[in-house]
Amino acid sequence: MNRKRLAILLIISMIFSFVQIPESAQAETQQGELTAQSQYSASNITKPLNIKYKDRQGVLYTLNNQDLTAKVASDNRSCDFSDVDGVYEIPAKVTFKGKEYVVREVEEEAFRGVNLKEVIVPDTVVTIGDFAFSTSTLKILSLGLKVKDMNRSAFLAASCEIYINENNPFFKFVGDVLYDMGEMSVVAYLGSGEKDSLVIMDGTKSIGTYAFRNAKIDKIYLPDTVECLKKYAFSYCTMRFLDMSHVKRMESWCLEECSNLQNICLGELSYLERWIGTAIGSCHSVKNVYIENSINLGRNLIGFDKVQSVIVENGNSFISGYTENVNLKYLIVSDNCKEFSYEYIQQTPNLTKMYLPESITTLSEDGGGGSYDSKIPYHKTTWCAKSDSAAAKFAQENGYPYQNIDEHTHELVSTVFYEDEFIKVTGQYCEECGYGTDTSYEWKELAKYPKEQSPTLAPTTAPDADEIVQLDEEGKDKYGIPYIVDDTTHTATAGAEGWDDYVYQGEEDGVVELPAYVKKGNDVYSVTKVGDFLFENNANLQSLTIPDTYVQIGENALSGSGIKHLYIGKNVKTITNDTLGKMKNLEDLVVDEKNGYYLMWNGAMYTTDLTHLIVWPAQRGGACFVPTTVERIEDYAFAFSKITGVYFPAKGERERLTVAANSFFYCEKLNWAWINEQFWYEGSCLFQNCSGLETILNNQSSFNLTLTKMLEVNSNVKNLVLLQCLRYPGSEKIRIPKLQNLLMPNVVSIWDDYFYGIDFSSLKKLYISECLSAMDDDVFESATNDLVICSESEKAKDFAETKGFSYMDLSEHTHNLQEMVFFEDDTCKVSCQYCEECAYSEGFTAKNKMTGVEMSVPTATPSASPVPATATPSATVTPSATPTVTLPATASATPSTSPAGTPDSVTPTPKATVKPSAAPTSTPKATASGKPSTSPAVKPTPKTGIVNQTAAPSATSAADDSPGQDLPGKSVKPPAWKRIHTKDNRSIILQWKVVPGTKTYKIYRSGKEKGRYTKIGNVSASKCLFRDRKVKAGRTYYYKIQADNGAFSNVKKYAVNGMTAPEVTVRKKGSGRNVYLEFRVKKYKGKYVEIYMKKKNKFVRISLSENNIKIYKGKMKLRCLLKNKTLSFKVRTFDKKKKAKKYSVYSKILTVKV
Repeated sequence: MNRKRLAILLIISMIFSFVQIPESAQAETQQGELTAQSQYSASNITKPLNIKYKDRQGVLYTLNNQDLTAKVASDNRSCDFSDVDGVYEIPAKVTFKGKEYVVREVEEEAFRGVNLKEVIVPDTVVTIGDFAFSTSTLKILSLGLKVKDMNRSAFLAASCEIYINENNPFFKFVGDVLYDMGEMSVVAYLGSGEKDSLVIMDGTKSIGTYAFRNAKIDKIYLPDTVECLKKYAFSYCTMRFLDMSHVKRMESWCLEECSNLQNICLGELSYLERWIGTAIGSCHSVKNVYIENSINLGRNLIGFDKVQSVIVENGNSFISGYTENVNLKYLIVSDNCKEFSYEYIQQTPNLTKMYLPESITTLSEDGGGGSYDSKIPYHKTTWCAKSDSAAAKFAQENGYPYQNIDEHTHELVSTVFYEDEFIKVTGQYCEECGYGTDTSYEWKELAKYPKEQSPTLAPTTAPDADEIVQLDEEGKDKYGIPYIVDDTTHTATAGAEGWDDYVYQGEEDGVVELPAYVKKGNDVYSVTKVGDFLFENNANLQSLTIPDTYVQIGENALSGSGIKHLYIGKNVKTITNDTLGKMKNLEDLVVDEKNGYYLMWNGAMYTTDLTHLIVWPAQRGGACFVPTTVERIEDYAFAFSKITGVYFPAKGERERLTVAANSFFYCEKLNWAWINEQFWYEGSCLFQNCSGLETILNNQSSFNLTLTKMLEVNSNVKNLVLLQCLRYPGSEKIRIPKLQNLLMPNVVSIWDDYFYGIDFSSLKKLYISECLSAMDDDVFESATNDLVICSESEKAKDFAETKGFSYMDLSEHTHNLQEMVFFEDDTCKVSCQYCEECAYSEGFTAKNKMTGVEMSVPTATPSASPVPATATPSATVTPSATPTVTLPATASATPSTSPAGTPDSVTPTPKATVKPSAAPTSTPKATASGKPSTSPAVKPTPKTGIVNQTAAPSATSAADDSPGQDLPGKSVKPPAWKRIHTKDNRSIILQWKVVPGTKTYKIYRSGKEKGRYTKIGNVSASKCLFRDRKVKAGRTYYYKIQADNGAFSNVKKYAVNGMTAPEVTVRKKGSGRNVYLEFRVKKYKGKYVEIYMKKKNKFVRISLSENNIKIYKGKMKLRCLLKNKTLSFKVRTFDKKKKAKKYSVYSKILTVKV
């Protein structure tokens, strides 16, 4: 028995043994590998703004009340970041007057010249403007998941380290170089100090504008994939070596003032901006110029005063400015050269002979760049040419040294034209006449591109066995879907590449999970595309999952299918037109929150920059308030959907909202539509087969959109609101037989063509503006004699009398305005103020109940980038009685199912309402113009854009949340501290003793004991505990507690351990006797790891054969012999300093079933 027990104990103690990984996987991290990516920590904080739209540090924000989005505004140089040690965390959201705004952009020059050390950009930000972080003090910049639009100027003058969310598909930072992964270009080199060499990532295609400006690098190695050097790419760079032989495009001043560059070797240029000289600039140390094909060898080889050899293999011109080329020894012009500038050799004492081919027909002095004395002696340079050539005639006519080579035979000798530590230029040369041929150059070993040192992205881990699907002999998976494989890239396409090559016909349960990897024979392929037309019109398909390996969904791949549930992985970046259209059953559309190209916003799918609306799930009802950022609504975006209403935002003068032809095809539930300025429609009938459409509010007058392009021939519209007149419909006819209300309060010209074909027989009253300027005699022909024209206009009166209509004179009339509701459901309410007596209308609004935002008629064309502006009171009717104001309730955020920082909805905030304290003595008269009161009792708030930031704070709002002098209150006794501690280094827990009579405790924090304290939270009297979750490892924080408005506690400080708890996952893998547990250490501090297992309510450390995290690339594999157990683990990391160990906090407890 004792032996058996001993054996069991021995087995338990040894059930975990470290599984060694192949040596190749144990190698140290490759040079330049993307290890910094994992250090990015997403900012998901929310910051309140004061009445000047600034946060605690004084950073100004621009708010958009329609989309509930925000921007970090330009120019924050006056901000003080001393209390946060020069570290500024841009919030994912800001709050203002109870509403939450998602931060989407950092405007240009937002932090230019600001004394900042570190900036953290949240996952919600898409755009970073020019010069946004252009400050020499910046050392660390963290960029979030969706940052997409950004260029070099964003951090000009900055030398900083960049951390990027590892799932950001647009940018990567490797070895001090920021890469644009979409363009495969170098955005910026951000290293500091001098550097011997730099190897650019293999696969890079271009070097961006100002990318290496002022870089202190001796040798820069470009891969042969680089084809373009953009403007000022290497401006003022100190490099001595740069191989440009594979470059095909050089833009102006790309090598400006590269004063140490020794060799310029150019290959087959296909584009050269202006002249080659303009691209090169003044590279004063160049000694060798070798050009394989000169498109236009331009002026400004001037400046190469140290050049020894110039060789042009092919080119029709050699035009260069004057310079003292005293070191020039070899000048070889191509045999097909037609134009030559002889000024280049005016002072070349070492060039004894110059061969000029017969192809030269034009000789010029300076190529058009100046004027010099053509009689300047040419020293020993002799022109060698055949007697009947243009060069010979020119030389003899001007008295230049000339040698006739009619009978000359070249005596060619192998010659080294130039050689240094990087290059050797050789060829055959005739010393008697200066003729050269068979020229070539060879880079020495020092100059060859060291591909093995090329920076690489973090290696992709091999797929797990359960992720690979074995294909059958016909190359099909279990659903019968064939795969096209590419042996070169080891990728595969699910389905086919062309129209109708293969269409999925499977039935079963209608659930398809496409594989991430397929195996054909012995080869494994990563599946990257859903083939064209794969699931088109397949009614049996119910659910489809597209894994993370996929980058493209092919043409019409899902169009017309029966899909109800669709999941799109994080790497899908290309969705072709019509792919997601016509899915009538689509209920649930999920885009992985780590996808950097697309996102879900308020139920619809957009591109991450919110410029393209892709699709609205067909089974989703409610109204869509299109964001102001949207530039295009894609084809079939709303087709067959249950949408009930749509609001199209007004755009700026130079902007346009484009709507594709079939965007609203068969939206039978669509009840209302509001159209504003700069609307552009690409089709012939915007609301085709929208049989439920009853209300149209038109606030645009484009020739592009008339009634005939809006509606079908026979429409069911009941309410037609013309805030602006429609343009002439031409000869096309439109019938609106059910029209009940025609509201056009501000229309001053009424022509028959506006209403051609409309049936007015049911129209009883029509208000016409008193400002009427013109009216057609034939308008309203179909109206009956029951129609009453209501107006103060004499023209309207004359028209009514002529047509036999009744007329109501409004000169003494007072409007009795009541609310008219066009449509209302759980998502929106569309209404106006309406007078039943005269049909006058005003105050048209569309309220988004999901956000609390109320849209009204735009008073001005919004700018592309809203900026703070002084609010102007809108035209209102001032009641005779003094109103009292009911303050708005505080909004609370509804849990979001969208990506971080992208709310699906927000609980509506009640508007401030005006309630007369006494009944008015007389009914106030309202007019169409409605002049505002000179002293409004309530200062109105504009509907969109940002509100007055210069207004003085009111007495109530003047008191900020910063602790100052103790204010009188019920509680005068200061709170006493109980305890301050942390459990995981990610938050600090504050506890204090109860203060009798207190209703609320306020918590304040500072980065310095005597610095500025900022309120970070409120706690009700029932709690004497607060958890500060916004802390960072290695920092010290100081806290104060205030009871109500009474006295403050003493200051308590807490230093956060510099090593936070690691983020770890554990998964069971393998099968049978080969079951093992894989621990993945993701975000962590330190170099080493310890794993603890729970045994008898106690965690016991497991002995590892190696605990260095990097050796195993963060993956620890432990073989497991237990069965049918639930195991618990916790992990911590540590560093070794001499003999001491510094430990992190333990991770969260991990559980796994085996």
